[in-house]
Amino acid sequence: MRASVRMLLLCAMFAATGQVRAAERAEAVLKALLPCEPAFFETLKADRAAFGKVTVTPHDNPNAAHPAALQVVGSVVTFAAPVKTYGLSLTGYMQATLMQDGKPGTFWWGFEVADRAADVAKAISAASPEVEFRERQGSFGIVHEVDTEWRGPKDGLQTKPPWRILLIEPRGESASVRCAVFHKSEVGMTGLPAIGDLFIVNPWFANVAL
Repeated sequence: MRASVRMLLLCAMFAATGQVRAAERAEAVLKALLPCEPAFFETLKADRAAFGKVTVTPHDNPNAAHPAALQVVGSVVTFAAPVKTYGLSLTGYMQATLMQDGKPGTFWWGFEVADRAADVAKAISAASPEVEFRERQGSFGIVHEVDTEWRGPKDGLQTKPPWRILLIEPRGESASVRCAVFHKSEVGMTGLPAIGDLFIVNPWFANVAL
């Protein structure tokens, strides 16, 4: 009887330790997302065990009227169970490339969170005090890089849409926290890694190329 109790206690201890390690790994991944740089993917590869086995579905939105003009090509990852980190519940991941005339224009990637956008921004700011979000109409963002050009003395210096930005956007009672990086950004994005390199994919539920 005592041996059985001891075994149960050991199992509980190992399970708790595993949960702590998974949370620490997930925290490292979410923190690596914030600068919106390619180094994020290396961190995700190294700590992908924190997210367990996942299911993958396509996230493609071809333009039927103008198939060569504008297309979205990507994947949606769903976690088997929410992953806890920063006091938040991560439920999935998405990455996509916005194609313009057959060439990559903008890259998107990030997590789906079962928490409100304001709570996501608050939790990230609390864990990373150096992070400062700008709020606009219920969304929160960090602009890392913009492109500017001189339009002459009349218009002066004008700012184009950001080339590298982190966005927290509301999805009803949940939210997404994603990076958007234009292909001309200084970080040198040329493409997104294959999903099979980033997560442990359940092959029975993989509907995309890994």
